[in-house]
Parts: sequence; C-alpha cells; structure tokens
Amino acid sequence: MDIQQKLKLRIEQITNDHGFSGTILIAQDGDALLHHAYGTANHDYGISNKLDTKYAVASITKPITAMGIMMLAEKGLIDVHESCLRYLPMDLPIDKSVTLHHLLTHTSGIPDFETMPDFFKLGMQAYTNREIVELVSHLPYSPPGKSYEYCNTGYNLLAWIIETVTGQSYDEFVSESIFKPLDMQGTLCGYSRDIVPSLACGYSLSDEDAAVIKAPYYAIENFKGSGNLYSTAEDLLKWSHSLYSDKLISAETRNTMLTRHVPVEDARSYGYGLNIYPNSFGHNGWLPGYRSTIRHFYEKRVTLIALGNQDFVKQNDILERTFDMF
Repeated sequence: MDIQQKLKLRIEQITNDHGFSGTILIAQDGDALLHHAYGTANHDYGISNKLDTKYAVASITKPITAMGIMMLAEKGLIDVHESCLRYLPMDLPIDKSVTLHHLLTHTSGIPDFETMPDFFKLGMQAYTNREIVELVSHLPYSPPGKSYEYCNTGYNLLAWIIETVTGQSYDEFVSESIFKPLDMQGTLCGYSRDIVPSLACGYSLSDEDAAVIKAPYYAIENFKGSGNLYSTAEDLLKWSHSLYSDKLISAETRNTMLTRHVPVEDARSYGYGLNIYPNSFGHNGWLPGYRSTIRHFYEKRVTLIALGNQDFVKQNDILERTFDMF
C-alpha cells in the first residue's frame, strides 16, 4: 500500500472520529498526496463540501499580512523597526515606541479587540480602521516589547499601514501583489454583505443542547489584516510553497519571517505572522463557524492544511496522527 492510500485510510478514520467537515490537503514538495473534502457546506440545502469550497481562514490571514509588510520593507517603503505612528495618524492612542516589529510579533502591548467580553455583539456592525483602535483605547496597555500577547488589533494596524503606504486598499494590495502572482483564484477579502460563490456556511454548537447550529453573525471586515480572508486549501498550498521560492520575497526576508523572534510557550515561538516550532511552522485560525490550520514540516517537506466549517472540531489531532506516517 503506497503513502497516498495509507493517508486516505488514516484521514477517513480521523474525520469519522471527529465528525470533521471541511477540506484536507496534504502535500510533499508542493505536490498533493491527498486532497479531499468531507461533510456538509450547507445543511439547509444538503450541499456537500467540495475541493473548491471556500472557508473563512481566520488568523491564517496574519502570515499573508506579514508577507505584505515585508514586501514593502524589501522595497524600502517601510522600516519594521520604526514607530508604527510614522505610517499612521499621529493622534492615535498608541505609544509612539510601538514599532512594526512589535505589531508583527504580538509584543506591542496594545489590547486585542477580540478579547473584549462583548466584542462579537459589538462586532455585528462594521468599524473603520480608527474605530477598531478606539474600541480598546480605554483598556490597559502593556509596555511595548515586554511580552507576547496575541493581538488582532496589531494586525489590523499592519493592514492600515499597507493602505497608507501604498495608497491602495488592503484588499487591492493583497489581491494584486500576492493572490494574482500566485494564481490564488479562490482567495479574497471578506465583507459581511457580499455573496461569495462556493463559500461554506459556518456552524457552531448550541450552549443549551449541543446541537449543531448556524454560527452567529459578525462583520468579518472588522478583522481586516488579522482574519478577514476566505480561501481554499489549494490556494493556501500555493502560498505556502511560495515561501520556498523568490517569487514574492527574497530568501533573506523569508528567513526573517521564520526567525524565532519571541518565545510563546514550551517549544513554540513566534516569527512574523507565523508560529515557529522545532520541526515546523504555520498558523491556526478560529472565527465563529470556522477553524483552520496550516503547518509545514521542514525536514519532511510536508505541508498539512485543514479548513473546516465547524468551529467546535479541533484539528490538532489531524496533524499529530497524520505526520507520524512520514
């Protein structure tokens, strides 16, 4: 039995064990060994997930934003060690010592808007760049550079910096500078009012009886730069594989993104937009209705991608029970 057959059997067992709904792609050297869709994209109409189904990939947006920032740094348009206020309105309630490096590594000390107790109630409306910052302005800030504190607000600010420096919207910049060159035709920025062909509906569990229910509504554009992308497994493989070429960024920039800039916990550190482990790098994502995972293993040159439209099915077990086959 070859590796592809073994993977198919193992993944079928894992997805059955967890009731996984979504798409899984496993590749080696950029070539897919397994690419399969499971479960239901829309329960109302009984539509199954397919290979080209799109999902909200949530925080997997962050490494793409980080890549965009580093592309601008390569061109000399920004300096990641400069104050972020050099590229933003000076009257923002942000410590002027906060640099782009701090934003990229979650060490800015700026509060995370997603952790506000009532954020998803507040988040039913869309906010401007400035309003997102003002949402957390009354909360306590930590000293910049003191410690790792995961922060969506910081990545929203990085998206804003991309806009001010380029004169383009974040949507326009990532589309023209990253998605088009990599032929990522199924990847786009999310707007809550838009109809998106082939987008899987997101599902949650009821707190009352653990029934599968539609995920609560929220304005996904509030996560601009930090979690607002829709994508497919195939597209994310293209993006991951680009990190091993000079098509978008140089080897020096790639190494900077993959440097262990800040310790997080145990063997995990954070680079620029990526979690760095002893044998791999990647990122997870969560938003109501969706979970996502991308992980690339250095030595085996294996990439694992799992995109799901149920926010209650964790995907770490898929990684652990699959990688040991290589």
